[in-house]
Amino acid sequence: MTDKNKARWLDGIDTDAADSCGDFIKTQKLNLNSGQLSALKNHLNQLHTAVNPFAQQSVRGGTQTDQNLFLRHQPVIQSLKQQIQKQVKKYVASLPEFVNGHPLLGIDRQAALNGRIQFSGSWSVRLKSQGFNVSHTHPMGWISSALYIDLPSQKKMGSAPAGWLQFGTPPPELKMDLAPYCKVEPKAGQLVLFPSTMWHSTVPFDDGQRLVVAFDVKPPQTIKR
Repeated sequence: MTDKNKARWLDGIDTDAADSCGDFIKTQKLNLNSGQLSALKNHLNQLHTAVNPFAQQSVRGGTQTDQNLFLRHQPVIQSLKQQIQKQVKKYVASLPEFVNGHPLLGIDRQAALNGRIQFSGSWSVRLKSQGFNVSHTHPMGWISSALYIDLPSQKKMGSAPAGWLQFGTPPPELKMDLAPYCKVEPKAGQLVLFPSTMWHSTVPFDDGQRLVVAFDVKPPQTIKR
């Protein structure tokens, strides 16, 4: 709101451009066929046993699984985890050069590229009719995500951007009337990666089920200053 240069520095966004996703928000297609997506959908639906979201979660009109999803031993989850680790490494390798003090770029990423990608948390979100995620960030992560497993038809979801992921809009209680600077259309099998510091939310949709896997990547070491 007060310094475009700082906004560009933090989020990698061209604040003068309309709907700019910048340098840090990336979409990648995972190698998941219809059978694998169906198996993931069936397994994840079994884990959504709660009637309402837990306190302090961003989910509205849906549920979020508890505990760490990637610690589950089922082959369908472990295979997905391995695919995601490879994609996260590609994302890390594509980042711009090191910037001292930056929450995304000020990390010794070579440790992540040489070693095993580790997660500070992983879960599934299932949204139903008129469901959405309020605007939030992920303070325990370095890189955050949304992987789309099951989506309503376009007709059920409603007119765009219903059901889309959007970035840059702070929570309404902060009373900052800022429009999102980037919107991402969800597609089954698509992984979206972005800095954990970015405000992000989901636009409510009309009808159907929207099933997502999400996770936070743990920084390999503290930010260099």
